Formats: sequence, C-alpha cells, structure tokens
Amino acid sequence: MSGPSLGRGRRDPASLRSVLDRVANDLEGAPSGTIATIVHSWVELVGADLAAVAQPGSLADGVLTVVVDEPAVATALRHRAGTLRTALEARCGPGVVHSVQVRVRRR
Repeated sequence: MSGPSLGRGRRDPASLRSVLDRVANDLEGAPSGTIATIVHSWVELVGADLAAVAQPGSLADGVLTVVVDEPAVATALRHRAGTLRTALEARCGPGVVHSVQVRVRRR
C-alpha cells in the first residue's frame, strides 16, 4: 500500500503559541502571549473582588474589553480604568492597551 510518506518533505510542526499568534494577528487581535499575561495576572491587576465579577473578554487594536455581570460593577471598573491601563502598561508594555471598554453580559 503506497501513500504519502509521513515526515518526509514536511516541515516541523509549528508551536501552538506561534499558531495562535498568527491567528490573532489575522483577526487583528493581540498576540496570544499578551492575552495570557492579562488573564494570568487579572486578580493582581484589578483585585480579588473585581476579578470575581469581571473577566477580560478580548484585546483588539489596543482596546481591552472586560465583561461584567452587573451595571454597578461596570461603573466601578470604569472608574478604575486609568489605574488599570497603567498596570497593564507595566505588565504588557507601552501602547499594548490604550483603552478599556466595559460591557455588561446579557443574561
């Protein structure tokens, strides 16, 4: 039985991170490493109380979208947006996140 030979003439498989980075760039999003950094440090960035009710949703074109369950949480997070941007700049680098948009999750 003949068929394509496995491994001959093929490139080495790409790492998952490089594939995710290419997909994110194609979708005009941030590199997966940046998103992972935000998710992994979320409690440290916003505090335990806010982290329990607000989650980073997406990062595209420098806009971090945060999803919350209640309008009061959205208001609290909007008041802390400047502080959050400063913390994100320290964590992710300058210009990576230039604004924070808060959205209330529909039920």
